[in-house]
Amino acid sequence: MSTDGPPTPKALSIRLNMGRHPPGTGLPSHWSRARPADSSSRTGWARRAQVTLARAAVRFTRRTRMAAPGDGWCPAAVAGRPRAYCGPVTSIQERLYPDLPCFGCGHANADGLKLRSYSADDGVVTATFTPWPAHDNGLGFLNGGIICTVLDCHSAAAVMQEADKRGWPPLGDAALSYVTAGLDVRYLRPSPLHDPVELRATVTEASEAQMTVDVSLVWDGKTRAEATALWKRWRPRA
Repeated sequence: MSTDGPPTPKALSIRLNMGRHPPGTGLPSHWSRARPADSSSRTGWARRAQVTLARAAVRFTRRTRMAAPGDGWCPAAVAGRPRAYCGPVTSIQERLYPDLPCFGCGHANADGLKLRSYSADDGVVTATFTPWPAHDNGLGFLNGGIICTVLDCHSAAAVMQEADKRGWPPLGDAALSYVTAGLDVRYLRPSPLHDPVELRATVTEASEAQMTVDVSLVWDGKTRAEATALWKRWRPRA
């Protein structure tokens, strides 16, 4: 076969391995992995075309490997980083305070946002939040009060996880180890109403008396809002 001209359809065919994706990913099984058919017999133009198509298929697969709440992708995938399948993942909220009725992060509140936050490998706590149509600020963007709520509740996940690691459990009959004592929010850019946004939180100071968290809302690679949250130890009064 000549390789100087355009390849035939047969020369460009790619063989697709079926059924490689783990359950629950929502990806078409035929996109699992692509490789050239009979690549040993292809050279020149056709071989380069095969490789290009195979790489495009792999890039497509990686771009779609975004973890959804409760699926089996490792936590860091929530932030958009491709990760290996590692079994069911439970959010910080569902693991540490599943019965909380908080509107923003309580999974016992049927009408709440039910935020799910996960710990990434680099120590950053991440989450994906999808706004509701009712969260409109009147101008077609995400309402500032909702932004404030998810920043507050996402910072809570970082704090409660840190407290759990350090052995600082809730005192008495308190539902949480810490409560918000201050939240300094800065709105930098409009946030979309119809697209998922990323939340990122990092504990910057930690003691048993109080913690400080830097938390941000990111969309399209740009920070839309950021806040510094101050959390203090909750000591219920008798």
